[in-house]
Amino acid sequence: PGPALYGLGGHSQSPVLSGFNLNLLSTTRQLRAFLVPFVYMLIFLLGGVGNLMVIVILWCYRRSRSSTELFLFHLALANLLLVFTFPFGVVQNIAGWIFGPFLCKVLSATNRINFYSSSLLLGCISVERYLAVVHALWAFQKQRAISVHLTCLGVWVVSLLLTLPDLLFTEVWPSRDNQPSICHFREYGKHGINAWLATRFLYHIVGFFLPSLVMCFCYIAIVRVLCRSQRLKRQKVVRVAILVTSVFLFCWTPYHVVIFLDTLNKLATANNGCAVELNTAIILSEMVAFSHCCLNPILYAFVGIRFRHDACRLLNSLGCLSQSTLQDILGTCRMDSSTTFLKSCV
Repeated sequence: PGPALYGLGGHSQSPVLSGFNLNLLSTTRQLRAFLVPFVYMLIFLLGGVGNLMVIVILWCYRRSRSSTELFLFHLALANLLLVFTFPFGVVQNIAGWIFGPFLCKVLSATNRINFYSSSLLLGCISVERYLAVVHALWAFQKQRAISVHLTCLGVWVVSLLLTLPDLLFTEVWPSRDNQPSICHFREYGKHGINAWLATRFLYHIVGFFLPSLVMCFCYIAIVRVLCRSQRLKRQKVVRVAILVTSVFLFCWTPYHVVIFLDTLNKLATANNGCAVELNTAIILSEMVAFSHCCLNPILYAFVGIRFRHDACRLLNSLGCLSQSTLQDILGTCRMDSSTTFLKSCV
């Protein structure tokens, strides 16, 4: 969550601006006014539809759900709630914050809760696959649904606790100097500064570094085990695992690097003259990071034969897919299912 949405990335006090920085500042304002609303509404539409389809299919079209599918259900729910906060951020970029202090706190916290829960759930999925593949604990993969839901409940509770500083210190900054009002994390005063530093630390460590470390460890171990097998089915699982980890790191690493540099800049351990450049970099990298909400349904669901089958049935029931087209697609799915092994993923 950066300045493009709710100002959580931080508001930099502009240094003495050179001609280059003035041009960059103008570019940054244009990004906020035009590109940011367009990109986030696109993510809202694609991520909303994709994750809603995942939720409906996993809830309504599956009589029995594996532990991985239950994790995916909660992951899709987290992503869906996250993208539902985007329209409010878009309005803020266009007209300033007009929704009052209560929604400022609630939506800011919702945005952050679902970021934490998404990252932690991705880590849980990698651990579940690690135990099932590397240690051959197939019983773990078939554990009772209640235990998976309790694990996910724990993830939601931890995410809520990590978001308490946002509930306490997020406020509406009134408009001034021709700048619109914004929903922003308070960074002044002793308690505000300490809360901001703690939030940044938790954001980097708990929200990104630890889940990334767990994912890399688990998937590297999975790849090492599966590469010993010459079966085509298992080789496809390896490619999916590599793709999942690579896309997560690709989407979120640039944003966290920029946010870390922004933290150093505000602590005066880096050249304060780069504040304007950092604001622009935060906006651009944040858009890449949040695009992960759209990619999750593809990476974790739509590559699965069963899920494509259920998605076609759902579209047909909604009148979006003709019966003849449905039969053609399902026929292709049945042919592909004989050579594709993704059931362990979805």
